[in-house]
Amino acid sequence: MLILLMMLLIGILAGIWGFMMCFLPAQWDRLTQAIGGPTPRWMYPGPKRLAPIIKLVSRAAGMIICTGGCWFAYTAAAEIYRVLVR
Repeated sequence: MLILLMMLLIGILAGIWGFMMCFLPAQWDRLTQAIGGPTPRWMYPGPKRLAPIIKLVSRAAGMIICTGGCWFAYTAAAEIYRVLVR
């Protein structure tokens, strides 16, 4: 049961992460910068904007992560329900 609960938690977190990456890119950038901690000066982004293809790939990856996380959470929730109903 503990494994199923951890699967559910991981699925929910992945779904949220992918949703933010796809639909809320500014908040996702701030979150990843906050998680990463202090960065060296050479890693700071310059004044240039991201290329449109990079944005598209990032959004597509976010959609895939969100879909996979939701599927993972659904599978875990279905198994938890099945265990509890038995």
